[in-house]
Amino acid sequence: MNNARLMTREEMDALMDEHLAAEDAGDLERALATFAENVEHDIVGPGGVPVVHGVEAVRPRYDNLFKNIQCVSRKQLERLHGDNVLIDDSLLTVKVVGKMGPMEGRGRTISFRMFHVMEMANGKITRENVWFDTSAIARQLM
Repeated sequence: MNNARLMTREEMDALMDEHLAAEDAGDLERALATFAENVEHDIVGPGGVPVVHGVEAVRPRYDNLFKNIQCVSRKQLERLHGDNVLIDDSLLTVKVVGKMGPMEGRGRTISFRMFHVMEMANGKITRENVWFDTSAIARQLM
């Protein structure tokens, strides 16, 4: 990221909003289009999920996500900005039509907090770090 120009707050917000809108719509190609080709993708929470690099390594994660979970609503709680870094804290409500991690959703609707730490450069997301409130998810699905 050393050669990247600093993105403005508005540019980062627009990129994040596009990424989240694609996630909420379950639009795989649109979500992947927000990533830099060498994106680092790190999911914290479900346990045992390795960090992967590159759009094609991220593709199966999003494909699986969209097959198992449908967004009902997302409420932004807070958003913080730094130099090419955006932190988004949201309350997400989803319908789990398949599995969420190892837990069967059985069509239940659940709500939980999701925390994104995004690094950005040149109009793309270069690193996505996602944190889930796994305790809230487990309480609602177990």
